[in-house]
Amino acid sequence: LRPLPGIAFLLAVVALELATDGARLVTPKLDRIAPDTRDEVAHSEVGRIAWSQGGGPLLELPETARDGRDLRLDAMLAALRHGLPLVDGFTGYLPSHAFALNFRIRDLPKRKALGELVDLTRLRWILLRPSDDWPDPAEHRRFATALTATPGIARFDVGDFVLFRVDLPQTNPSWSEAVASGQGIGRLPI
Repeated sequence: LRPLPGIAFLLAVVALELATDGARLVTPKLDRIAPDTRDEVAHSEVGRIAWSQGGGPLLELPETARDGRDLRLDAMLAALRHGLPLVDGFTGYLPSHAFALNFRIRDLPKRKALGELVDLTRLRWILLRPSDDWPDPAEHRRFATALTATPGIARFDVGDFVLFRVDLPQTNPSWSEAVASGQGIGRLPI
């Protein structure tokens, strides 16, 4: 290859610049997701606490905000910050255990539902969003009080968020094994 003469080199640089600018004109701009600063700081701290104690699957509650927004989408973004797997991450695809999972989440904070969530998902952490994110702030207080009083649960206050470490043993490990294997849970008594 021979070097381009001065004018040809200049024309090549101009053509490259025009091509680059043209690509910027036709490439759509991606929406910037502006995280709530409160959430960003809290989720970083949640990750620090949880990973210092072995990590594990997390359930963030509530799943629906007061204004009807699906907070599972927010939880998916938060997982990028804290790095914990979500037991109910929203992908647009309903896994075979979705009905069993949702039934038990709706039954929280009852101890039986909590134990069955551990069996089904290996749940290790529950994160309660601030009370103003709940459809009913009294429900937030009821959850926090019930979980705080449950043996095998440790509480961590993270700003306006409340994180609970769930140290309950699996009594039916075949449930989570069926979910993890992709076989589904159709034949299990749940």
